[in-house]
Amino acid sequence: MSTSTFEPKERVVLLITHVLPYPPSAGNEIRILKLIAWLRDQGWFVILQLRVQELPPDVVAALEQLVDRLVLLPRDPKVSGKSRRAASSNPLVAAVSWRLAGLRQRALAMPAVARFMIRRKPDGGNASNESAAVRTRRLLCPPALVETTRQLCDEYSPNAVIVEYIFLSKCLDAAPAGTLKIIDTIDLFSEKQIGVLAHGIDDPLACTPEEEREYLLKADLVIAIQAREAVQMARLVPERRVITVGIDFEVSEGLHRECVVPGRVLVVGSDNPMNVHGLQTFLASAWPAIAAQCPWASLRIAGKIGTGVDGSIARVELAGWVESLSAEYAAADVVINPVVAGTGLKIKTVEALCHGSAVVAYPNGVDGLARVDPPAFLVADSGSAFAASVIGLLRDSAVRAGLQQAALSYAREQFDRETVYAPLKKEFLVHFAPSQSAARAARQGAESTATTGRRGL
Repeated sequence: MSTSTFEPKERVVLLITHVLPYPPSAGNEIRILKLIAWLRDQGWFVILQLRVQELPPDVVAALEQLVDRLVLLPRDPKVSGKSRRAASSNPLVAAVSWRLAGLRQRALAMPAVARFMIRRKPDGGNASNESAAVRTRRLLCPPALVETTRQLCDEYSPNAVIVEYIFLSKCLDAAPAGTLKIIDTIDLFSEKQIGVLAHGIDDPLACTPEEEREYLLKADLVIAIQAREAVQMARLVPERRVITVGIDFEVSEGLHRECVVPGRVLVVGSDNPMNVHGLQTFLASAWPAIAAQCPWASLRIAGKIGTGVDGSIARVELAGWVESLSAEYAAADVVINPVVAGTGLKIKTVEALCHGSAVVAYPNGVDGLARVDPPAFLVADSGSAFAASVIGLLRDSAVRAGLQQAALSYAREQFDRETVYAPLKKEFLVHFAPSQSAARAARQGAESTATTGRRGL
């Protein structure tokens, strides 16, 4: 980046979220962690304002190594925390080395919203859903969070404030004029009516297009996680700039066929309701045919997605927490993403592609990913088609190897770090160009003078 047009070391960004990004155990956590790492590599001073219930000391210490200042709420509603640079030259590498560590402690930090999301509506009634939605949104963005944002803005005068996600947008009201206000959306919440609720999965974060528009209008810049949702958001708020920033991943240099367990089918995921629903659908509609026609096949379930799965199902292994996901991907013949509900970008699909996996998914599992020819992944629109795709890959090693190579090529093109963050980098360059900064400073000075004059009257 040319320092003649942009001085990154002078830039301060305040990032506000209710999502605990470390240790990462879900796609949205990984994405926030990677965004923080990119911002710091670009020279930004990163303040992380984290809305959690409680954190164990070791997690707090790790977070302090990942950002320049950590502010925890609501345990201490006052502005507090330590300011220091990370000791490691590559904090993301250090964090990922702890991947999924200490999951038993995460229950302490789980926002109350998670407890709402894992319940179905008791009677399907609209009133109970509205009540859950109201409670959830109050928990996500209480007045203390907005007030602490105001205090941090007074102390640091951040150039940019980023909130994760739309439900924290009220914090942007506390940012002074001239601050670049950004909402990182990760989901199109007004699509949850058809993308989640229609599948019988409760989600109190679902909202109407009118509600989502009201949230988004508080931002100057809206970040979508995938291109299709960016188009929809641009229609919701044509007055605002909308860009797409997905997720960056390191791509495997090649395939590790010597590590493969023949016939292994792998699924990886957290225990969010959409993942669990998708796995249950796969076990009921596709796995019986795969197991019958490929007697050497086995299904390995890694992560908390296996919670509630019957461990007695033939040739199904519940691995739970695993130390190395890279080793899991290397050992699999086929990787599946059976989600049929949800919005946003399916980050576990991205992760599998970056490991050179032969991926089979329902359309929802590849939503937001560009289709290419030859294909980099297989898409099935029914349980029988899903089973047929997996069976075909297990039986034909040449077809499987071709799909794996296509996945690596696709990943190198789509998930390269420079490519992923280029739209955001461009926005920063334009917004913080010296001429623009001078103009904003002049406007702010004029506003301050006018305010002082009015007070003198």
